[in-house]
Amino acid sequence: MFCDRKVSSSARVPVALAGLLTVAVLLAPLAGYAVTTSTVELRISVVNPLDREQSKEVRSNLPSGIGAGDVLDLDGLELRYDTSQDRFYVYRVVNLEPKQRRDFRVTMRDVWVLPEETLTALEEQAGSLSDLLRDTDEGAAAVAKAQAIQEDMVALRGRQARYSIAAGARAADHIRAYHINRATLEAIRQRLGKLENMALGQGLDPGRLLGTLAHAPRPALDPDEIEQPNAGEAVMRITVRNTSPDRPRSVVLRRDLPREIKPQDVLDADGLEVAVDPSRDGMVYVLYDDLELAPAETRIFEVRLRDRWNVHEPRIDALEEVASELLDRVRGMEAYPSVASYLDDVISEIEAIRAEPVPETLDDRYVAFFRARGQRLDELAEKIGRVESALRPGEREQRLGFDVRPPDPRTTWLVIYVILGFLGVVSLLFFLRWYGKERS
Repeated sequence: MFCDRKVSSSARVPVALAGLLTVAVLLAPLAGYAVTTSTVELRISVVNPLDREQSKEVRSNLPSGIGAGDVLDLDGLELRYDTSQDRFYVYRVVNLEPKQRRDFRVTMRDVWVLPEETLTALEEQAGSLSDLLRDTDEGAAAVAKAQAIQEDMVALRGRQARYSIAAGARAADHIRAYHINRATLEAIRQRLGKLENMALGQGLDPGRLLGTLAHAPRPALDPDEIEQPNAGEAVMRITVRNTSPDRPRSVVLRRDLPREIKPQDVLDADGLEVAVDPSRDGMVYVLYDDLELAPAETRIFEVRLRDRWNVHEPRIDALEEVASELLDRVRGMEAYPSVASYLDDVISEIEAIRAEPVPETLDDRYVAFFRARGQRLDELAEKIGRVESALRPGEREQRLGFDVRPPDPRTTWLVIYVILGFLGVVSLLFFLRWYGKERS
C-alpha cells in the first residue's frame, strides 16, 4: 500500500463540531542525558470531552531532519512518511471513551548535535596542516587560517554546550543553535579546504580531505547527464473510509503526489482528476471533488505512476568508474597517499550502497529510501569533485617539474606596472624621434 487516507467527517459538518477532539503537540527534553546521548520527546495528547465514545485520527509531523532510524520509541503509534512534505510523521486511529484522555510519547534521537569526533577531526587536521606549512612561504597565511578555525571551534562548542538538552535548554533554542553551528561548521570546512589546497600547491600530502571549497565545481556526474533506464511502475493506493455507521458522507478527496511526479508520469488515475497546483511549484495532485460515501463504506483508488525513484544503478556505475580512474591517477603521482586512501573509502561507500537491500513494496518508505540514497550519492559525487579540484595544483607541479604556484597580488601588480612603464618609455622615444624628423 503506497499511502492511505481515511475520512472520518464530512466537509459539510458544522463548524461548532470542530475542536471536540484536540491534539496537543510539543517538544520536550528528557532530563539527565549527556549531550552525545540525549533524546527529544514528542508529546501528543488526545482528549474526548463528550459523553459518548469517539474515534480520532492522530497525526503529527516529526521535526525536520528526523529519519526512520532516529525514532527510538513510537509508544504504540505508527511511523509513516509524507512524500509531498518529504518528512516522517506518526499516525494512529484511537478509540476514546467518554471524557477519556490518551497521551503518547514519541522518543527520538537528538540529531541536532554536532558530533564531538567530527569537531576534533577538523581541529586536528587544521593543526597538522598549519605545522606542515609553517616553514613554507604559505606559513603565515596557514597559521592565520588555523587560528581562525580554532576561534570558531571555541564559539561553536560554547554555543552547543549552552543550548544543549543536558543544560536544560528549550527544544526550539536547542534546534536553533544547531543550525547556527551548522553555518559555523561550513565556514570552518571552507577554511580547512583552503589549507588543504595550500599543502597540495606545495607538493605536500595534506592528509584526509575534510575541507570544502566555497566555489567548488558542481558535483561530478549530475543525474541529468546520465542516461536513465526505462522506469518501472508504482501503485499509489488511496483509501477513503466513512467511519459513521449510520450517516452518508460527501467529501472532497485530494491527494498530493510525490514531487518527482509530473502529469505525464500518471499512467492511470483510476477515475480521479489529475491537476497541477501552480502555487506550490507545480505540485501534481489527484482530485475527486464530490465523493459520496455510504455509511461505513470504504473506497480504494489505485493510481499507477511511473517509478521515478529506483533509477540509481547507472549513476552508481558511473560514480564508481570515475572514482576508480581518479584513484589510478593519484597512485601514479606517488605523492598523496592520504588522498588515495580517501578515494578508497569513497569507492567502498559506493560498493556498500550497491550491495544494500532495496525495498520491494511500493509504499511511502520506498520513496523515502530512494530519496535518501540519492542524497548519499550526491555527497559521494561532491567528494569526487573535491578531489578532482584539489589535485589540479599537484598535477600541474608534477607535470612541469617546478613550483608553478600563481603569483601573489603584489607581484601581479608589479609586473603590470613594469609593462606599462616599458610601453610608456617606448612611446616617448617614438614621439621624440618623430618630432625630431619633423623639425629637420
